[in-house]
Amino acid sequence: KEINIMSALQTTEDVIAALTNPERDKKIEILSKVEDYVQNNTIEENQIIPLLRGLVPLCNDGNVKVVTSSLICFKLVIGSAQSNHYNITSLFEDVYEMLITKLADNKSQTREITIEIILQLSELIGPQYIIAEKLKNSFDHKNSHVKEGILTCLSKFLFDNGHCGLSPLSVIDSVILLLNDKEKSVRDASVVALEALYSIVGPPLRELLETKTEIRSSQLSELFQKFDLIQIVPQNLVLMKKQNEIKKFSVENSNSFQQQQQQ
Repeated sequence: KEINIMSALQTTEDVIAALTNPERDKKIEILSKVEDYVQNNTIEENQIIPLLRGLVPLCNDGNVKVVTSSLICFKLVIGSAQSNHYNITSLFEDVYEMLITKLADNKSQTREITIEIILQLSELIGPQYIIAEKLKNSFDHKNSHVKEGILTCLSKFLFDNGHCGLSPLSVIDSVILLLNDKEKSVRDASVVALEALYSIVGPPLRELLETKTEIRSSQLSELFQKFDLIQIVPQNLVLMKKQNEIKKFSVENSNSFQQQQQQ
């Protein structure tokens, strides 16, 4: 289907077609129209994944402006899926490498938008699958930005949502290992992640850390001082309601994914 990009995109099919073979000098214009379309139109569930897949190549473009615009559009489409509780579990395998590449980007804005997208996907698909299973595999990535980004995703999710479907024990060992990373930014991010975990786990985390020989006594003392400043408060009713809602859709999407894997 040929699309005149000088005119407004009328349907989601128009958007997908425009993204398939964008003219090199028209990418920014196309993405601007895509962003406008997504903000002002309802996208059907069966069109969400094709639209996101169409954005992936542009997210990997060599032009910084194209990448930024593409990621913003990607974030908006994920937001639409969140609002409508669409099941997009099958998409993650297609975008995993792109997200890791963007976490490794030298531009802080690119990394920040990517973290926001990962957090969206964690709420929609489930944090145990996204963070504890998939992203956990990149905790030993050679790029420090990737390790720092994953730790930031973990911290932000825990601080904003509680454990909410994420098993703290499944990530603690990986976080501890990064306390001794060669990059200070990664070490600092691992400390923040442990603070986030402590806000959920509480005193038992102290006992666990004391058994870890890879943590120096000076590190342990510093961590415990930071833990002392964290107030562990029972989840309020609003957060509990939010957690239950996310958990419900996480379970549904997880079951759907397992069924797809079995087929």
